[in-house]
Amino acid sequence: MSSDDRRFLFCTYEHCHDGLDFKSGCWRKWCRSRAKFYSLHGSHRHKCGAPSRGSTYSYILSRDAEAEGGFRFVSKSTAEGIAVRQELGWGRTDLVWVPAGTQLVPSVPASKAAGKRQREAEEEQYSQPPLKKQAVDAAIDNLCSAGCVLLNAVDGAAAIQTLEQLQGMQNAVLRNTELSICYCSRCRASLAVVAFQELPDSDVPVQPEELFCSQCCNDSMTMVRLATTEQLQDWLTVLHSKPSCKQPRVMQVIWPTVIHSVKPSLQVDLQDLLRGISHASLQAGFGESDIRDHVHDDQAHSKPVATALELVQKRGLYFRCNFQINPSSPSHTCAALLQVKGLRPGNEVCEEAHNLLDPMRTSLLLLGKAKLGTGFHVDRTQAENIAFSVATKPQGKAKTSKASSQQPSMLARWWFVHPYMTALFDQFVTNDLGRPEGIAGFKPNVEHFDAMHAFGDRHMVDGRSSVLAILQGPGDIVQVPPGWPHAVTNLEFCCKLAWDYINTSHLSTYMVVRRDVASKFFVGENAADDYMAVAPILNAAIIRACRQLQ
Repeated sequence: MSSDDRRFLFCTYEHCHDGLDFKSGCWRKWCRSRAKFYSLHGSHRHKCGAPSRGSTYSYILSRDAEAEGGFRFVSKSTAEGIAVRQELGWGRTDLVWVPAGTQLVPSVPASKAAGKRQREAEEEQYSQPPLKKQAVDAAIDNLCSAGCVLLNAVDGAAAIQTLEQLQGMQNAVLRNTELSICYCSRCRASLAVVAFQELPDSDVPVQPEELFCSQCCNDSMTMVRLATTEQLQDWLTVLHSKPSCKQPRVMQVIWPTVIHSVKPSLQVDLQDLLRGISHASLQAGFGESDIRDHVHDDQAHSKPVATALELVQKRGLYFRCNFQINPSSPSHTCAALLQVKGLRPGNEVCEEAHNLLDPMRTSLLLLGKAKLGTGFHVDRTQAENIAFSVATKPQGKAKTSKASSQQPSMLARWWFVHPYMTALFDQFVTNDLGRPEGIAGFKPNVEHFDAMHAFGDRHMVDGRSSVLAILQGPGDIVQVPPGWPHAVTNLEFCCKLAWDYINTSHLSTYMVVRRDVASKFFVGENAADDYMAVAPILNAAIIRACRQLQ
């Protein structure tokens, strides 16, 4: 990079840039390091978190401007990042280069007193939470849009008509309490407030396996009410406050990212790990379709840890189970994994999800050797996945070899398909790759790679390939956005811990994922239960919003 291209450098201490906006030229949230631009060739060279009180620059950068504006992010761990940090004396920070032609607005206080007053005003303004009314309005807009998708209504007025129609029906949950938590029989989406079924005998209680969501129903089906009178009234109150709301036309897309080297030196002791998992979780893992034929019931019940070790190490099977800790058997490996997960966002269950979501069911442990993995599937909410190498016992001459203790450079390969291109990619897999089943469950092999990359280059989104290949190394966290079909293949024997989490401010996105991706391409045997309970949580969020309006 030439000296002209290196004119300005931006400090992204503790990822402050994630919530800031370059185009508007203003702060969108409080930034702990004040995240200023610094002139690389000028006199302003400061340590991270100690911005200049003189001529600094108040324009802020967001990830969206990276491609459009020519900005380039540099990780602090790369050779370039290390060299720049040493030159400027900056500490723990990532960096971004700003093109020389960028117009930046300097902020120069008229005097020290004026500068102090300005800083105090900024701190008071941006340390304050958003106004309650604005926050409530934004939340209700999101909830109403999500509600329109759930009710399959084009706008708020149509949703109100559906709710009024439901008021004239009997609550089916009163006759069958199993309907309080149930799933669509086709796409396995969680159900709440409304469902559909073939016209039943009115004297026979509705059964869970007979219900469908608003995306999977057909014209011959009738509505079934799954809500109390009070809940329907809360929905009406919220929707009457936003009668002009509409279904989102397309989902808001977040691109997959990787957080590199989070505790990369950790090597998993497989026996210690499995000893720390509850027997109930291990036994549930033995019930998976590709595992159950290899397990003897008596052995699985009496020796679950030994059974899991045999399946993974000797038989070379891909083993999955919920990451539920066995309190009576402490495990250093489980404690280390819990520590990593505890530092990540989404570790706490949102308020609306209490009593609806089992926190232990949202975490999944995955163990397998090279060439094993999962075919294409989709997450309805956000998810993160961290991988660690498995410690193996060297044999023979390898016991004295230093190379045997070295970790592999990469543990798994991920394939992502942009949500907007799911339909085209499904046709591509069927027609070009010769798989009649389409995208659901498709496991890419080496002979597919070139064709998949070519497809992504032909069908670009926002200037980027619609098919992404991501390599995951030891300690790397892959951040999986909602709605992106993805497949994972192990490159080495590894342990992965995955966890889903839900953010109520993204409920409309989750519902659009259900409408546009999950219910269209991942159905039947390729559908998994919506254990994140998106629809019941949406119901709880709307009830809570109604209380705020009152």
